[in-house]
Amino acid sequence: MKINEREKPAFRKRHWKMFHDKDFNWDLAWKIRNLARGGGFCTWDAWHVFSLARKISDGGVYLEIGSWKGASLTCAFLGTKAAKKTVNFIAIECAIQQRFLDNVRSIPNLKIIKAKSDNAQREINPDTIDLLFIDGNHSYVQAKRDIENYWPKIKAGGTLLGHDYFNKGKYFGVKRAADEFFKTRVVSLKPSHCYMVRK
Repeated sequence: MKINEREKPAFRKRHWKMFHDKDFNWDLAWKIRNLARGGGFCTWDAWHVFSLARKISDGGVYLEIGSWKGASLTCAFLGTKAAKKTVNFIAIECAIQQRFLDNVRSIPNLKIIKAKSDNAQREINPDTIDLLFIDGNHSYVQAKRDIENYWPKIKAGGTLLGHDYFNKGKYFGVKRAADEFFKTRVVSLKPSHCYMVRK
């Protein structure tokens, strides 16, 4: 979403809540939008990742499946930085791009696993993840497998945040998989494209 100067007042009015957050400011929002350009990671998505990452305990773990250009990973890091916490980051991505590496170069304590999520699960111990962000393959079959494989990796009290939770269209498989597995525990974080489940 490209915002020009004339659109900013209306954008501020529509999204006032996120910009009442003292840590999530306009400069940060524009930076994330530039990183995510060409993808479906909107400003509301960024705010949820940022806000939930900010709540991770010092020494905790953030894991994401599907990193693409690194926008969500950068959001998570900036959230923990705002909270003055040291967190370990894990990114699972089967197609590493140079742009991704450039964008996440400054993130400390980052482990990048170049593999499909089905294979990478062997490197993640159960009950170790504070915040899991799933934005990998969006087919129903793979979305379901990612939930089944990685839900046990989340600590009690941890959070799963999933992206592209839509009622129809090519990403409907994500919603179907989440609704089948979690049933009424799913919280749709509108107007973002995310859903959330607490463990």
